[in-house]
Amino acid sequence: MELNYLPLTADELPVSKIFELNGELYNFVFRKNEKFDKIYCEIRDLEDNIIYTTRLVYAGEVVHAVIDGFEIDPLVPFNFNDLFTDKILETVFNSTNMDRVKIHVIA
Repeated sequence: MELNYLPLTADELPVSKIFELNGELYNFVFRKNEKFDKIYCEIRDLEDNIIYTTRLVYAGEVVHAVIDGFEIDPLVPFNFNDLFTDKILETVFNSTNMDRVKIHVIA
């Protein structure tokens, strides 16, 4: 299993970044809900068509639905150190812990 992550910091939000996943380029748009400190993600093709949109949840797959013609490796926001402890260190994904919680690409 290969573990990489999408480089993203709270200081950048809102931001649009192009990432290559499974040999295809996708435009990821990340936004923050200021009132509730939630992070949202839109995945778009390079023609700016929205493929998928979601609120990011700690330890939950970013794409948690089946979309015809859109198959990527799982993207999961989590703190890598949680894999080596008996107690989960994080329980949410928001702008205050983005330095520790990364959106990992699990291949």
